[in-house]
Amino acid sequence: MAIRGNSQWMAKDKEGKPKGSMLTSEGKARKNGNHSRPRWVAMYGPVDGHDCGVVVMNHPDNFRFPQWVRLHPSMPYFVYSPMVKDPFSIEPDKPYVSKFRYLTFDGKPDPKMIEKAWKDWTGKR
Repeated sequence: MAIRGNSQWMAKDKEGKPKGSMLTSEGKARKNGNHSRPRWVAMYGPVDGHDCGVVVMNHPDNFRFPQWVRLHPSMPYFVYSPMVKDPFSIEPDKPYVSKFRYLTFDGKPDPKMIEKAWKDWTGKR
């Protein structure tokens, strides 16, 4: 499962860093969150001068939950990647089912609100 964010998040700030950011459920960012195994990832930044973003939540029923993520180092892009540690195959007549939830927000991500939404969705307390 991959998602690409707004192209404005590729623009660089005065220090040469992308304006778009990422935050994982473990509090990790783009650089130290790559190949981690978060429950959710928020991707956010300015669009037309206003901060906004999207969260993608990974469900506990998914294969190899919590799945690894590939957080791109400079582009607004990430992917849940259950094949990071070991390969797998999807066999004929055996459906591969994954569950993800998307939330959008204005402003910067609120980890407490996102975690509550994840728990409400998954039934985890």
